[in-house]
Amino acid sequence: TSLKQTAHLMKADDFQSRGLTSAEVELEHLRTIVADIKRERSVTDSLQDDNAMLREQLRRSEEENAALKQENMALLDRSELLSKEILTASDYIVALEDRCYQANKTSLDLLQTLRDTEYEVETLKAYVIDLKARIAVYIPVKDCPIDKKLAEYINNYPDRAKLKIMFMRESEGVYEFGSSRVRVKVERDKI
Repeated sequence: TSLKQTAHLMKADDFQSRGLTSAEVELEHLRTIVADIKRERSVTDSLQDDNAMLREQLRRSEEENAALKQENMALLDRSELLSKEILTASDYIVALEDRCYQANKTSLDLLQTLRDTEYEVETLKAYVIDLKARIAVYIPVKDCPIDKKLAEYINNYPDRAKLKIMFMRESEGVYEFGSSRVRVKVERDKI
């Protein structure tokens, strides 16, 4: 204000040199002060408007910030839930993989057992065929020595395919051979 007063005094000297009264100088001085106050009032009003606008922007920013915080919390909750779901799904997948592994292992064990069984069946078939080739063609009466010797001869005959006609016992030493009746006896342990 001392600068303004100095400027005012300089203007007052200037006005007096132009022939103005002190009341007129004072009036001019008051007009200058009023113009300065109006300018300052305009600046103040502008600053208040800016301040109000900035407060409104701050309020909106705080609201947006609060909304973003809520959204962030919701996302964090959802993320935590998804993490739990992923963990549960991972556990389920591991359990399924284990069951699949066990099923595959069981399948392989069953396949090996099947192969072993097929081999055993083939071996048994060959054994049955061999036994059929060796099986007694003629079964003797237990207490008849002639019948036992005849059975031994027939059952041990090397080429059974040639034995197309069978012996049928009628009585001790008497047999039907095809359509003929034959007598068989044992001498020196031979037929």
